[in-house]
Amino acid sequence: MDMHILLSFCNFPAFKSLAFNYLQVEDHPLLSAVKDKMRETGAEMTPAEISEILISHLDDPVKALNAVISALGDRVKSTSVTDCKEHK
Repeated sequence: MDMHILLSFCNFPAFKSLAFNYLQVEDHPLLSAVKDKMRETGAEMTPAEISEILISHLDDPVKALNAVISALGDRVKSTSVTDCKEHK
């Protein structure tokens, strides 16, 4: 049986919850950078994708948050490339 499961994308409140759960970070200057990147780029990532990044940097919250910011930027680049290919 084929089943399709619809997963929602991670919004900023959900991201803050993940950051606290994995990194014990409640208030950090980079949190606003993540929020801005989500808003500016419109990049969409699932909570599982975000969690994977956070887990890989449990020992360094700064690296983890920077990795999320970078991944959001990469997601926008890869999405725009895909969009360009579809419009040809």
